[in-house]
Amino acid sequence: MQLNEQIRLVEMTINDNSDADLLELLNGILESLKRLESLDNEARKKEGKVPDYKSFVDVYFDFHISAAGVKPMMNGQQGKALKEIIIYLGDNVKSAEFTALDAWTWILSHWKQLTPFLQNQITLSSIKKNLPEILMQLRNGATTQQKAKAATATAKASIIRRRTRANHKGD
Repeated sequence: MQLNEQIRLVEMTINDNSDADLLELLNGILESLKRLESLDNEARKKEGKVPDYKSFVDVYFDFHISAAGVKPMMNGQQGKALKEIIIYLGDNVKSAEFTALDAWTWILSHWKQLTPFLQNQITLSSIKKNLPEILMQLRNGATTQQKAKAATATAKASIIRRRTRANHKGD
């Protein structure tokens, strides 16, 4: 069982219990687990050890070539951004069957579902900076703003068709 799963289990157990002695014990365990999780995250960041880094790079290169037609430029800043993306995804993937690499592949394969602004943000540092917004848009589908724009475009097209028909009837 992973550390984040242990934390969730202890939190659920705390919520389901009213025994004061047990709650005190569980709160102590929870506090220790959270400290351990924090230290683990800091150690992973400092060591720079990121699981399966090359696979993440390969997926990104394929995506970038497909999106821009050229290989991306990788430098220290982009490499660091990718490591932070991997850690963020690893910390937020809540399934034993779905890995951070699966999440990364899914995000990049659904890139066209994002707003045009975010679709143009394809450097790793830009993706890292916008990752919460990217995930929100991919989870929620088209935003209200996108739907409004689509409705406006449909209404304008309808008005133009009506005017065109009216002009042709007068001929």
